[in-house]
Amino acid sequence: MLSHLAQLKQQGIMIIYDSNYRPSLWTSKMHCHLANNKAYALADLALVTFDDEAQLWGDSSVAQCTERLHQQGAHEVIVKLGEDGCQYSKKHPDNSISVELFSTVKIANVVDTTAAGDSFNAGFLAQWLTDKSIAQCAQAGNLLAAQVIQKRGAIVEIDTATIKQTIKG
Repeated sequence: MLSHLAQLKQQGIMIIYDSNYRPSLWTSKMHCHLANNKAYALADLALVTFDDEAQLWGDSSVAQCTERLHQQGAHEVIVKLGEDGCQYSKKHPDNSISVELFSTVKIANVVDTTAAGDSFNAGFLAQWLTDKSIAQCAQAGNLLAAQVIQKRGAIVEIDTATIKQTIKG
């Protein structure tokens, strides 16, 4: 599969990757490291959750995680930080890295965090793929995830009107 992604990348197809690390789905950490190294090397955009990355790689800070991901080849990186929002970083041609932090709304009644990361990805990418600003993308991702975690189960009715209105601001 990774060889197919490499072929697509050579054809100019953008690669977006979410590691979504779950230990029970891998035969070993080493096998997971090898696969993720290859995926990050292909990624134009990596969408990761800090807690997952820290568990897999031993990252002690978001800065360490971000630096590692860019060193592994990811061009743009979103590190999802749960109730602290997300961090966006981009590696520039001169190898400098710009970083922006985007907070999220605080949720008083978190019911179930199932699919929070995937919900963030959906909101973020819906805006990103229509050329919205990174701030608008992060806001949409954070707002969608915030709605999802207030209900039990991963499938909920979404208030898209509120998300759209908030993003237009």
